[in-house]
Amino acid sequence: MGPNSFTLPVSSSSVTINLMQLSSDPPVIRITLYNSSSSSTFTILNWDSPLDPQAFNLGIYHLEDEETGDEVEIPRLMINRLLPPPREALLEIAPESDLSIDTQLDQPWMPSHRPAKYNLYAAGQWKAIWDKPARDIRESELNDFGWNSTIPREFRSPKMILDLS
Repeated sequence: MGPNSFTLPVSSSSVTINLMQLSSDPPVIRITLYNSSSSSTFTILNWDSPLDPQAFNLGIYHLEDEETGDEVEIPRLMINRLLPPPREALLEIAPESDLSIDTQLDQPWMPSHRPAKYNLYAAGQWKAIWDKPARDIRESELNDFGWNSTIPREFRSPKMILDLS
């Protein structure tokens, strides 16, 4: 992947998180999860993941001033979600494939000082991750968020330099 990738051990395979800046004005980043396994499909609950549409408001992403190291304070939202998670909230990553979203950083808390550089990274815990296709996940597994899984739940990406021109 690239210098902004992080490999998370998942069973005998891995899921890689990659952050890449696409533009600086407006700032847009691409968030990619890559499954490097040649045989295993992984399914991730989108909630509180790097691909969650609300991830920047949930504290998944962290922004630090590159010059001072000071963290930009990002207000966090508390979201109440209906349980159990709907199947539409499952993201399936087939062997040797990826899932990506592009997101514009237009939140009101984004620093307005330009030009500037910031370190951006994602950190958190998968709400649920399974070493199998979404169709094979039983309702009971959705209800318990996959807590019986042996797959590591923490994730943290490396810092990506976000250049705001």
